[in-house]
Amino acid sequence: MEFYTYKMKEKLIFFYQKLSLIQKLSIPLIISLLFGALLTVMIVKQVSIIDNNTILLKDNLIPLLEKSTNNRALLKKISENLTFAILADEKDMISEITDNNTIEKNLKEMISNQKIASSYAQISLKSFSNYFKIATEVALNLIEDASEEDSTCNMNKLLIKYNQVKKDFLALNNEIDYAISKKTSLIEKTSQEAIYLTILYVSIFSLVLFFISTLIYKDFNRRINLLSQSLDSLGVQKKLMTNNDNLSLLTNHINQTITDYAIIESQRKELSKVNRDIKESIEYASFIQEAILPSLTPLKNYTQDYFIYWKPRDIVGGDIYFVSELKSQNEIIIMVIDGVGHGVSGAFLTILVKAIETQIIAEINSGKLEPSPSKILQYFNKSIKTMLKQDKSSKSNTGFDGGVLYYNKETNICKYAGAKTDLYLIQNNQLEIIKGNRKNVGFVRTKIDQKYKEHKIYIEKGTKLYISTDGITDQEGLNNSIYGKDKFKDLLLKIHKQPFIKQKEQIKESFCTFKDNYKQSDDITVLGIIF
Repeated sequence: MEFYTYKMKEKLIFFYQKLSLIQKLSIPLIISLLFGALLTVMIVKQVSIIDNNTILLKDNLIPLLEKSTNNRALLKKISENLTFAILADEKDMISEITDNNTIEKNLKEMISNQKIASSYAQISLKSFSNYFKIATEVALNLIEDASEEDSTCNMNKLLIKYNQVKKDFLALNNEIDYAISKKTSLIEKTSQEAIYLTILYVSIFSLVLFFISTLIYKDFNRRINLLSQSLDSLGVQKKLMTNNDNLSLLTNHINQTITDYAIIESQRKELSKVNRDIKESIEYASFIQEAILPSLTPLKNYTQDYFIYWKPRDIVGGDIYFVSELKSQNEIIIMVIDGVGHGVSGAFLTILVKAIETQIIAEINSGKLEPSPSKILQYFNKSIKTMLKQDKSSKSNTGFDGGVLYYNKETNICKYAGAKTDLYLIQNNQLEIIKGNRKNVGFVRTKIDQKYKEHKIYIEKGTKLYISTDGITDQEGLNNSIYGKDKFKDLLLKIHKQPFIKQKEQIKESFCTFKDNYKQSDDITVLGIIF
């Protein structure tokens, strides 16, 4: 966190430095703009002066020069008149020379009144004054010489001097014209150069100002972009700080998850080992349970055929059956027991029941106990309640449902007693259900001296008997329905004429079809015999 705070401070300092730099750059920019405006004003003013001089040259100096040309023509005429006057010896015309001095005076006053500042006009005036002085002096000299010499003798000399004066006058006139033309061209050239230089200076200054403005604008944009990026980076860093916090929390969570997973994995391995040990123990227990299951071989001496369908829900179960031939060898006792619970708990109960069953058979063979199904159930009930101390205050509450069948082949008499277990009897294609008592064996709520009703049945050849626990009838299956006793009864009526080995397969198929994908809910035991 401190690192990111320091970075944010650096970005803010950078931001203020950029603003300060922009302020510094704005001062030279303003100065440059003011200087450019001032230079522009000066250039415009100079151009205005040049324009005024040009106008002055056009409106005043050129007419003045034209006027001086006329004066030169007048002077030429005066010179000629002076010459003729000398030749004619007319001194009265000399006074006109004095009068023509006004030409120079008028020219000076014109230039002075127009206030021409140009030195070129002054030079023209000076040249014209020199010319006029020369002409005057020549004329006066001519007149003076004429008065002293004889006119006839000096005629040729006067003509020669006149021609020389005329020649000098023409040369001076050409010189003046050339000087005026040259100065006029120089003025026009100077004016044009001034205009061109002004345009050039203004263009160069504009380009420089544009270039500087462009550079300043680009630099300003660049700095603004950097500032924007800096501000954006501050937002990104803030997001990164939040993301880093979230990432830190996620990392801690992942590390904790890894630790928990390691613990769970260790526990899983331990549980897997325990489960494997238990499974091995249960599988071994199943061998023991199967070992205590009796052989059905004795039934061969008492029945035509038989089958047993025994299927625990788990590896071991609480269902068990017994077939015990008595000492007389004319009597046999068949038991089908449905112990409370499933799996290991049910299997332990079957071991207890097996021990009691062994005592019962011993008591009967010794004559101490009557071979009566009712008496046998009473013996079981009293033994379980006593051994497990199951009274109203007991925490244990275990027992079984079941049926006991006694058959004497000499008398063809069969006796049956059931504890919540019915006997299915088929004679002459008719099915009869012989119901057992509605009381269990051994449970806390069962009285210790509980009596069970005993049924006597006279056996005919072909009589079929079926004893079944509730493993089939209570099974949940198709359409969330229960198999039920009616369906089981209809099944027995349908298959009872078939050989018993096929009957067993039909019962298994009917049960599996109905169960479909549902889990088996209870242990199953079905015993069938035919006399």
